[in-house]
Amino acid sequence: AALGAIDALAIVPDVIHCHGWATALIPVYLRGGMLGADPAAVAREALGQAAVLITVHDLADQGVFPSSDFAAAGVSRGVVAPSSIESQGTINLLREGLVFADAITTPSPRNARDVRTPEHGAGLEDVLEQKAGAVAGILNGIDTNVWGPDVDAHLVTPFTPSDVHGKRRCKADLLVEMDLNAELGSPVAAVVSSLAPGNGFDILLPALPALLERGLRVAVLGEGDPRLASALRGLEDASARALAFREGVDESLEHKILAGADFLLMPHSYEACGVHQMRAQRYGTVPIVRAVGGLVDTVLDARAVPDRGTGFWIEDHTPEALGDAVDRGLAAFATPDQWGPLQVRAMRRDFSWRHTAARYVQLYRRLAQRPAERGVSVILERGGRHGRVADDFTLESVRAVAQGLAEYLFEEDAASALAQRGVLVAHDTRFLGAEFSSAAAGVLAWNDVSVVWSDEPVSLPAAACAVAAGGLAGALVVSGETADARWNGLHLMGPSGDPAGRETTAIVSARSAQWVGRSLEPQELGPREAVELGLRHTLNPGAVHRDVIESVVDVDAVRASGLRVACDLQWGGARGTLDRLLREWGVGGDVLNDAADPTFGGGRPEPTPARLEPLAQRVAFGHDLGVAVDASATRLGVVDRGGKVLAADHVLALLLDHLAETRSTGRRSVARSIATSRLIDAMAARRGLEVVETPTGFQELAALLGSGDAFFAVDATALASSESVPHPDAVLAALLVVEMVAYRRRSLDSQLEEVFRETGRLVSVRRRVSIARGQSEEVVYRVAAPPERLAGAVVESVVSLDGARLQLSGGGWLFARVDSEGPVLELAAEADTPGAVAGLVDAAQEFFVPGG
Repeated sequence: AALGAIDALAIVPDVIHCHGWATALIPVYLRGGMLGADPAAVAREALGQAAVLITVHDLADQGVFPSSDFAAAGVSRGVVAPSSIESQGTINLLREGLVFADAITTPSPRNARDVRTPEHGAGLEDVLEQKAGAVAGILNGIDTNVWGPDVDAHLVTPFTPSDVHGKRRCKADLLVEMDLNAELGSPVAAVVSSLAPGNGFDILLPALPALLERGLRVAVLGEGDPRLASALRGLEDASARALAFREGVDESLEHKILAGADFLLMPHSYEACGVHQMRAQRYGTVPIVRAVGGLVDTVLDARAVPDRGTGFWIEDHTPEALGDAVDRGLAAFATPDQWGPLQVRAMRRDFSWRHTAARYVQLYRRLAQRPAERGVSVILERGGRHGRVADDFTLESVRAVAQGLAEYLFEEDAASALAQRGVLVAHDTRFLGAEFSSAAAGVLAWNDVSVVWSDEPVSLPAAACAVAAGGLAGALVVSGETADARWNGLHLMGPSGDPAGRETTAIVSARSAQWVGRSLEPQELGPREAVELGLRHTLNPGAVHRDVIESVVDVDAVRASGLRVACDLQWGGARGTLDRLLREWGVGGDVLNDAADPTFGGGRPEPTPARLEPLAQRVAFGHDLGVAVDASATRLGVVDRGGKVLAADHVLALLLDHLAETRSTGRRSVARSIATSRLIDAMAARRGLEVVETPTGFQELAALLGSGDAFFAVDATALASSESVPHPDAVLAALLVVEMVAYRRRSLDSQLEEVFRETGRLVSVRRRVSIARGQSEEVVYRVAAPPERLAGAVVESVVSLDGARLQLSGGGWLFARVDSEGPVLELAAEADTPGAVAGLVDAAQEFFVPGG
C-alpha cells in the first residue's frame, strides 16, 4: 500500500524510512521483488535508486507468521535466506527487512551495539552482526515545549537552571498530592514506569524496605502487571506513608512527580532508550539508572565523571547494587556543594528532537549520496566501477558484481553457452588486486561459470585481446586505470574485448545491488575445487597481447630504423610487453618505473607532462624517442627527441594520418570523444574521412569500431584501431608511433610543425581540479549551465555529452566534466597560444568551482 501510495502521489524519494516489522517488507519488495500481481510495480521501477532505512523500536516485535503466508505477503522463497525459515515453519518479516535494508537505526548508540549480542538481539543478532556497518544508534528525543520546568503548565511555579528555587515549591506540591509523610528536606525518589518485570521491579521491590529505612521517600506512578501492583500496594500500606503508589496513567501527575522529586529510579534490566530519564534531568531530578542500553547514553555517572556527572549508575542487576547506587545519590544530596551543581548540569542537558532530527538528516543525506560517494549500491558505469579501497570498493562489492555478472550470463543465455565459454578474471598491479580478482573468480565458479584465470598482473588491452582470441564470453578485470593508489575498479568486457555496453552494465548493476548488504553473501568455490571440476583454467593474456601487436605493427620497419626508444611503464600492467617488444625489436633503451609498487610512486599512474619529466631527461641524453603508458596501459604519453613532451592527442592525430596513408581505411569514419583535440578533425579532413563525435569514455567508440563504421577511435590520449580489438591500447599506440617515426624518418615535433603551418597552431592543456564534497552539486549545476563568455571569448555553442564542450570565438574550445572519483572537475582546453589556453583553463576553474 505504501509503494502504491508513492506511485499515486508521484513521489520519487531519495530515502524511504520504514518503522518496525509492519513496513519491513518494503526493502524486500524493492530489492528482492514481489510475487504475483503487483500494483506498485511502476513505483518499484522508479524507486530502484531509493535507499531504504529501517528503524527498530522494539526488537522483540518481529512480525512472525506461518511460512504458508509467503505467497500472501508476496515474498518469494528465493529471496529469503534459508536460516530465516525457522524450524517450526515461520517467516520473520522484520528479519527479512533488515537483510535487505540499506541502513538500520536503533533508539540509542549503546543499543545499536547491544542488539548484535545474543543477550539483547532477540534472535536477530546474527543479521545485525553481519550488517554491523549499516547499523546506527540515534537517540530519541523529548518535546522540550512540553517537558521543561520553564514552560510546564502543570507545575505550581516555573523554574530554570539559573534559578531553581521554584523546584522546592513543586516538591511541596508533590508531597501534598501524593500524601507522603516527608519534610521538604527529605530525599524523594520517583518511579514512573509501566509495571512490567523487565522494568526492574524484581530488584526494586526487595530493596524498597531498606531504602525507606534510610529516610528515602518514594512516589510511584504506573500500571500493568496486577501482581506488581498488588505488591506495591502492600508496601504502601506497610510504609506509614513513606511510599505512595498511584495506579494508572496520569499525565498531569507525571509532570508533577518529575518536577518535585529529587531522584528518578530506573533499575530496568534493559532499556533500548527510555524517555523518563531525559525528562527528569530537564527538571533537575537526578536519575539513578541501570547501566544498560540508552540509559548509559543519556545519564553520565557522577562517580565516573564527577565534574560532568548528571546521575548515578546501578552497576549490577541486584537489590544490593541498587542500594549502593542510591547510597551514592543520598551522599551527594546531603552535600550541597555537590548536589547543586549536579542538578544544574542535569537541567542543562539538551535532549530536544533537534539533535535527533539533525542526525537523521545527516543519515538521509549519506544514504541519498551513496551511489556516488559511498557505494552502498553497486553502480557500474562506462563498463566498470570505481571506488576507494576499503571504503566502497571492498571484497563485498567485488563479490556482488561477480554474482550479478553470473546471473546476467544465465539470463542472457538460458542454455548456459556463455557461462561455458568462460569469463577471463584478471587484475593489474594495484594493492590487493590478486585477492579481489580471486574472490570474483570463486563466485563465478560457484555459479558454474567457467573461469579463465590470470595469476600475474595484466593490462586492460591484454585482457581484451585474450577475450577476443579465446572466444570468451567476456572479462572481469580488477583495475583502477589512471586513478591514484587509494582507488580500484572493476571493468567488464564483452565477447569482442570491448568495454561492456550501457545495457549490460545496467543489468549487472541491478543484479549486483540485490546482494550488497545481504546477510547471505555470494558463495565462493575454492581454486583447487574449481580446477578439479573443470571450472578454472589458467591463461597468460600478456603473451596473447604481444602476438596481436606483432600482427599489426610493421616490425621489420622498426628493426631497420636504428632508433633508440626509452619507455616509462608507470609501475603498471604493461610490464613485460612494451619493454619486452622494444628490446626484442632491437630499439629498446632505458626502462623507467618497471618495479612492483602498488603506490605508483605516489600520485596518479598517468603519463601527464609532470610525471613524464624523468623520461624526458632520459630521452634528452641518448634516445630518439620516449613512450609511456598509464598503469592500465590505456593512456599514452610521448617524449620527442631532445626531451620535448608532446601533447599525446596531437601525436595520435599524426598517427591517424600515418595509418590512413599506410593502411586501407575502406573510407570508414574516424571516431573521437568530445574531449579530444580538434587536430584529429584536421587530419581526417586531409584524408577525406568523416568524424563522429561521442561522449567521453570508450563504450560508444568501441561500438563504432565493432560495427565497422570507424577504423580509428580516440578518447583524449587513448587509442583503439580496427586492426586490433575495440578497446583502448596504449602499448599498441606507442609502438605504432615508433613505426611512424621509422617510416617518416623525421622527429614528431617537425611533423607537427608541418601540420600547424597548414591548420594553425594548437596548444592543449588538461587539468584535474579537486572539489570539496559539499560543492559537488553546485559544480555539476554550473557545468550544466555554462557561462556565455569565458576568458574574454564568446561561447558560440555548447555540446552536452557526458559533460559540456564550449566552442569559443577565436577557435578555442573547453571541455568540463565532473568525475565522482575524488570528486574532481576534469578540464580540457585547446587554443592557438599557451597564454590563451592557460587563460581558458584558469577562467573555467574559477567559474565552475566556487572559490576555485
